[in-house]
Amino acid sequence: MAYSALVRSFRRVLAGVLIPAALSACSLRGDVPYREGLSRFQNGDYGRAQEQFALAVGENPRFSEAYVYLSIAKIRAAREAAAEGRNAEASRLWRESTDDRRTAKQLMDEGWFFVTPEFADRAILRKDAEAAIASAAALEKISPRPEDIVSALKSASDGTLPPPR
Repeated sequence: MAYSALVRSFRRVLAGVLIPAALSACSLRGDVPYREGLSRFQNGDYGRAQEQFALAVGENPRFSEAYVYLSIAKIRAAREAAAEGRNAEASRLWRESTDDRRTAKQLMDEGWFFVTPEFADRAILRKDAEAAIASAAALEKISPRPEDIVSALKSASDGTLPPPR
């Protein structure tokens, strides 16, 4: 009888230690900065959102959704820079955002989705990345000059994205 009570007690201790440890080990790397980035993004603080999304992809280089939102935050920051006449910065951010979309698309093509469970939402993310990459390629063919990029930024859209999760 005492032996079985000891075994039950030991199991409870193990469960109390191992289960939380296993759950924390299974949590998504990059999730905390990703969620902070979404919060900053939704509040219009695109500079801080970029920092958080960059941290997320630094912690988890396969985090395709973080790359998508990093790209969009850079585009919005580029628009702000263009509106304020900071053309070189706007051009740089635009180019970086295009690279981020390419990375996101490659990861999505490989099946790396972490926070987008719905197939339809995944298709929207893929199409958005493809459209952004195609428009960037078209603009690069026409003119890679910063002033032309700034002009395009003033009239471009972010694309159609599912709500962040």
